[in-house]
Amino acid sequence: MTINKEIKQSDWELDFYSRPIIEENGKKRWELIISSTKTFNTNDIFLWNKVCPANEVNSIWLTNSLNEALHDAETKGWAAPSKIRFWRSSMKSIIKKSLENLGIEPLISRRTYDLFERIEYFEKEVYPKENGYIQGVLAPTFSSSFINDPKPLPEAVRGDALTISEISIEELKSAQNWPIEFGDIFPIDKSL
Repeated sequence: MTINKEIKQSDWELDFYSRPIIEENGKKRWELIISSTKTFNTNDIFLWNKVCPANEVNSIWLTNSLNEALHDAETKGWAAPSKIRFWRSSMKSIIKKSLENLGIEPLISRRTYDLFERIEYFEKEVYPKENGYIQGVLAPTFSSSFINDPKPLPEAVRGDALTISEISIEELKSAQNWPIEFGDIFPIDKSL
């Protein structure tokens, strides 16, 4: 008798950056943090992180670590992601090179809400309890609130009128199957 176990599928969200901790060797801690994006189908989430030695912060280390994460995800019933979102522009070239080496689409986006929650958890609950934790100006603290200066829309896309319409929650839940050219839709809680 074979048990048909459903494979879980989700995009991933990734951050590869220094953390507010000085290691015993006097170097800043670098860490790879991965979170899957919650989907319509499951509230289950894949979480993975790994510390990177400061002298190995490069695309080779990242590619090898992503391979480890992909293998770990597979053993836990997750399919490889088709896209990985990240938002740190300072790490763009390293992350893009690693993802292209693995055949995964890199997507620069701040729509990494599950990752933001994970990083905030580490910064509030984990890092302050570790040896070498630094607080203050030198610490690369994370802020999920990004400041974007508002800019007026171009004349060609400004609307002259407003129309209000509605859609039922059942129809909205079926939106995961709609062709959406600009990306994907936000996750909807199954309990709604």
